[in-house]
Amino acid sequence: MRIHCPSCGIQIPASDVNIDTAIAKCVACNSVFEIKNAIEHDAHHHAQVHEQSEPVTRPSGITVKESGVNRRIIQRWYSSRFLVIFIFCIFWDSSLITWYSRAFWEHNSHWLIKMFPIPHLLLGLGLTYYTFCGLLNRTTFETGSSGLSIRHWPLPWFGIREYDIHQIDHIHYGAKPHRESKDEDKRDLDPAVLNLLPIFKLYVVTKDGKSQKVLPARLRLDQVKYLKKELERDLGIADRPSSHGD
Repeated sequence: MRIHCPSCGIQIPASDVNIDTAIAKCVACNSVFEIKNAIEHDAHHHAQVHEQSEPVTRPSGITVKESGVNRRIIQRWYSSRFLVIFIFCIFWDSSLITWYSRAFWEHNSHWLIKMFPIPHLLLGLGLTYYTFCGLLNRTTFETGSSGLSIRHWPLPWFGIREYDIHQIDHIHYGAKPHRESKDEDKRDLDPAVLNLLPIFKLYVVTKDGKSQKVLPARLRLDQVKYLKKELERDLGIADRPSSHGD
């Protein structure tokens, strides 16, 4: 193990380290310090160097635009599951159109026949709108000196948010746990598999302890990791680890 001076960075020879008192002295700058503090300083420094040197690859579905001091990260909602839902909506809505066509063309049809499918109609309308949002929408994360703004477009959706930079405590991502299984190892999927599954959601945690979901669509692991890291860097927020079961 090598110990470096936290003041000037010079490596401390073993002769200048007192194991009994856990104190070392730097002959270069005459600093006296505890070994524990120096080890923690070295570990933090190496972690920062590793993080800065680690290449960040932008995943598919994300674009970045610079605009002066502001930076926009645009995340597309689209995933293949919306195509499956879209096909389901075609059959669901078609059956409702057929039902109402017959009900209103037949003048002697009972009013209950016309009222009965209303819950199904509302469900179909909501699911169809959600599907079109999933196919077309994007979320823009705009960072600047004032903080973070989040909006969804082109179709209107809930969750437009504005955060002052001093409001945000940290950013994390998580996925809801799967159904209980006797084989617990099934939950620990390989990262390569998680990069193909849109099961993760992104959250902003404010300093009052509230955790708010900021993206309606579920994302792949590589996408939420990229968003988390880039937003933390832009806002100057300390990194905190996220777990798959958050």
